[in-house]
Amino acid sequence: MFNNWINHEEIFYLFNKIRNDPQRFLKFASKLYASDSEKVRNTWSMTNIPPTNWWDIPAVQSRWNYLVSGDKDIDYNDYISEKFLKEKHSLQALSLGCGGGEREFRWAETNKFSLIDAYDLSPERVDYATKIANQSRYNKQLNYQVCNIYEVDIKDYYYDVILQNNLYIISHL
Repeated sequence: MFNNWINHEEIFYLFNKIRNDPQRFLKFASKLYASDSEKVRNTWSMTNIPPTNWWDIPAVQSRWNYLVSGDKDIDYNDYISEKFLKEKHSLQALSLGCGGGEREFRWAETNKFSLIDAYDLSPERVDYATKIANQSRYNKQLNYQVCNIYEVDIKDYYYDVILQNNLYIISHL
């Protein structure tokens, strides 16, 4: 059937799955018709995500550190802060696609920023980031907001630095 991509047993299996749990099927089907922003919001709605990505592996992080700074123990935040922002203080930064706020928190620890405005589409992740920031000494520096990054009102010459790990996000801006 269908050039041997699927067979009749798979059709019966799918039918039985749908019959036994129609809500699960409806949830799946609704994802097919969701807008791009809804898909992003749903994908990144979890706040307690276990480290499952290859970049979470300590050896990978050490390798990146070495490639950026020449030292496996100096991460890019410390390296960039020391090399390019050494004499700078009270910088204002913009971060698009902040997620749970881990990167912005790490930048706040460098003590180079008076303000980091961070935006993300996921209310759950922004709430989580805000909660963590409010429990820290960096709560006055970190400003997390829920917003589609394509709708952020960026003031001319307001920010000194744009903090961004996901360059594909800003390619359309």
